[in-house]
Amino acid sequence: MQSDIKALLDAMSLRIMRKYPSTGIYRTVLQNCFVSRFNYERTVVRQYSNPLQAILMLRGGLTEGALASCSLNLQPGQMAIVNTYTSLQLNIHELSPQQPVVFLNVPILRHLISEVIARMDLPAPDQVQIKPISMQISVLAKDEILTANNLLYHLGRAGSGDDYGLELALKSFYFALLCGSNGDFLRSILAARGHDQAVLNVLRYLSEHYTEDIDVNKLASDACMSKTTFYKYFRDITNQSPLNFIKTLRLYEGRRLILTERYSASRAAYAVGYESSQHFSRDYRRLFHCSPMEDKFGKHL
Repeated sequence: MQSDIKALLDAMSLRIMRKYPSTGIYRTVLQNCFVSRFNYERTVVRQYSNPLQAILMLRGGLTEGALASCSLNLQPGQMAIVNTYTSLQLNIHELSPQQPVVFLNVPILRHLISEVIARMDLPAPDQVQIKPISMQISVLAKDEILTANNLLYHLGRAGSGDDYGLELALKSFYFALLCGSNGDFLRSILAARGHDQAVLNVLRYLSEHYTEDIDVNKLASDACMSKTTFYKYFRDITNQSPLNFIKTLRLYEGRRLILTERYSASRAAYAVGYESSQHFSRDYRRLFHCSPMEDKFGKHL
């Protein structure tokens, strides 16, 4: 790794480590943007409510895992662009409180990156069928690190009247991605058509409203499809039914609340939209193969 790039990554990591000294997955003011720090070896499973993500590994040891049937191995100074509607599992090794692993997860918001693409005056990419599960791993370029660092700065200032600065910082990061080795990959993902785009609009809605009561018939109507057609295209993209997708989002957010915010199982259940803590715990065990309390105290590891 080049010395100047390593220095930039170390500086970003130290800022994060000072702010977040404990193991956890921490929300930022930008929806679906997370900072993760892990001090001890563990398995991390995530379901992103915004499916298109840039995962930057800023420092750490051995990180390996799987996205569905695709293997995923990340090293410090690398980034994965992930387009997934299924869970991502990472096994993190060779770390300690003194040498933690640090990730920055940045959502790639379609309306903003599409605006950046339009201003770049690039030729339209080939119209392709959106891939429900795809990813690309690359070495972080200097411009990508600099714009990510600037994004971190504005994430810390947002809420103090600097929301416009945060949007500009996010667009600058997208511009760096599009100019780098991931540009063609990103543009091919964004070239969704017809029914695909309608389902993506539904998924964007669900990412913001999954704690509420959801009427699937209304989702189909809003997508201008029959219920049968809607189910078909929804399953083609997510590999799940709408109701199961909503349940999965609730469970992953519940898990984050338990592990990071120290919620009890019952409090997490009601916070994510479950009406019964027993039902939540049963579904939790089915998905994560342990109870919420076993997960909280690491007894399944």
